Amino acid sequence: MDKNYWRDYYASHRFNAQASLFATFVMEHYLTKGHRLLELGCGNGRDSMYFARHGVEVVAIDQVQEEIAYLNTYASSYEASSLDYTPPQFVAGDFTHLEDLHIPKEYNCIYSRFTLHSIDKKSQDKVLQDSLSLCAQEGILAIEVRGEKNALYGKGEAILDESGAFIYDNHYRRFLNFEDTLNFIENLRYRPACDNAQGGGVYNAPTYCFKILSADEDRGFAPFGKDDDYFIRIFAKKVRTNS
Repeated sequence: MDKNYWRDYYASHRFNAQASLFATFVMEHYLTKGHRLLELGCGNGRDSMYFARHGVEVVAIDQVQEEIAYLNTYASSYEASSLDYTPPQFVAGDFTHLEDLHIPKEYNCIYSRFTLHSIDKKSQDKVLQDSLSLCAQEGILAIEVRGEKNALYGKGEAILDESGAFIYDNHYRRFLNFEDTLNFIENLRYRPACDNAQGGGVYNAPTYCFKILSADEDRGFAPFGKDDDYFIRIFAKKVRTNS
């Protein structure tokens, strides 16, 4: 990830109170007061704060320590009009190494907007596997990301041995293949280790997977000014599986 790029970007784009269209969609369709959400790459915190104002307990991760420090100060001093507000827990760290951050488990939503295209495919696959393990049963994986239909796809210098990745305008982007991403998510499996207190061994724990609820690659998801480009949206629910 381009840490220096994002440090400079956040410094010049301080907190924007208006949430993304994706955040408002997720809140309306999948979340309610008291739910817990993990945001992977929170940027300037606008979506994290939006969820918190609606009574969602938020843990939000970003690698830019300066921005996280600013957001924690901002969130703790924010005078909310709603009594449901709990300041988000902003965590400085790399969301591709969640095991190093010692964050709580069991989230009702794992939320990733415009972050998976900032990491390589190997890291993406690990993040998705981690998301399945951290998600509560019946919890939601919510993804919005650039795909191969996006207008920026193919622009700039292609990165050797990394499919769909380019350096354009001094910035790394990797464009996801829609079908391959869906296939990978659908084939993820997670079986938690469970101690059998009575027998002293390990019982046959249930296996979990993500069930795709909806998936599209289309316009209308993230219009910016007069531009309305193609983006991918994927929603999946963690369920038990027999396979």
